[in-house]
Amino acid sequence: MKETDLISDGKSKYTVFLVAFKWLTGVIEFGGGVYILMQYYEFLGIAYGIYVAIAGALIMPLSSCVNCYYFGQRCHCGWGYVSSLLHKMGDKKLFIQTFPWRILLHPVWIVPLVGALVSLARMRNSESAIISVAYIVVIFIHHRLLMKHLACKVCHQRFNCPGCQYRDYLAT
Repeated sequence: MKETDLISDGKSKYTVFLVAFKWLTGVIEFGGGVYILMQYYEFLGIAYGIYVAIAGALIMPLSSCVNCYYFGQRCHCGWGYVSSLLHKMGDKKLFIQTFPWRILLHPVWIVPLVGALVSLARMRNSESAIISVAYIVVIFIHHRLLMKHLACKVCHQRFNCPGCQYRDYLAT
């Protein structure tokens, strides 16, 4: 398979604004996750923070970034450049094969979400409701709105990316 078959026309670099906004929503998401889990046990919040660090330094880059078109460049989330500082470039042909390992990133948002909803069910107060709704809004903005409209829509790999839920829509 040729490299030209693996990528399509798209943005060569994303805007600094998008990357900064993604990092801001990511920090809010991860900080909110630590806060939510610290409400149960301090150790749980610390363990979550360590998992987020491992996910950011190893799981994310090795499951997709090192084999991505944007390796060493400014991608939608900024990890293309960061990954190039931490890891060697992989093979773009392996992008699709290594992408499923990103499933290990799901606990980064699922665990705090479950924690917030359990807290809401247990306490049934306005503070728990506000925290749960705010966390859901941040997840929605970070993982859906920014991805669908500003990232996936113009990504070089959008038509062969297993994570682009919109590739069939975008192909038409």
